[in-house]
Amino acid sequence: MRFAPVSVWKAEPFSFHKIWLVASVWFGLGTGIVWLMTDVEYPLSNYVGDFIGLLVWGAINFFFQHAVKPIVWHATSDQFRQNIAYDRREAATGKGSIHSYGDLWRWLTRRRDSDHVPRS
Repeated sequence: MRFAPVSVWKAEPFSFHKIWLVASVWFGLGTGIVWLMTDVEYPLSNYVGDFIGLLVWGAINFFFQHAVKPIVWHATSDQFRQNIAYDRREAATGKGSIHSYGDLWRWLTRRRDSDHVPRS
């Protein structure tokens, strides 16, 4: 028996959305660790203050996942947007040349190598 989210994750085609999901998980873990490490005294009881902190953490992560994603997408280069699908719908059409993390790495390193001009 497989853990359902793993099956869903593997079924998700490679796209900017999938990269963003990974970034969102890391952002959530990072902000959660920072929140747990801070020693903030809330004027309310410990449980209410912790609950408020959890709500704030959730709101920040929700904002990151849903409001920042289109901003980052439009801030990326035109070449990148042409070479990767934005979401599942575009990935189903086979858009672009980036279809895996390996393709993404090769595209990024090839681009970096082509930008490097040797000195003579």
